Amino acid sequence: MVDQLTVNQTMGVRFPSDTPIKKGVYNMSCDKCKSDRLIGIYAKSSDRNVMWIGHFNYEHDGYVLPGLGIGGEDDVSFTYCLDCGKIQGTFPISDDTVRDTLCKNGCKRDGN
Repeated sequence: MVDQLTVNQTMGVRFPSDTPIKKGVYNMSCDKCKSDRLIGIYAKSSDRNVMWIGHFNYEHDGYVLPGLGIGGEDDVSFTYCLDCGKIQGTFPISDDTVRDTLCKNGCKRDGN
């Protein structure tokens, strides 16, 4: 229910709040198509996340890796457009940024 949502400005996601905000206060639109039909996902997930990065032949099992546009640490969070499907945020993310993120989390420099 939109009336029971609030906006987290730093992550760009909407999540339940004790203080209802009325419709139309968000002023959010899609980065790509400018639609206002956005859905925010926020999930508290602890260290039970699996992600893979195909072109690095890399699979990660543990906390959400920060800096990749999907949240970080205990949280999976992102907003996407219901019209065009674009995940909102700063993209593209360079391979150097991905490598740096992986290396900060214990992998070898080549991403393996």
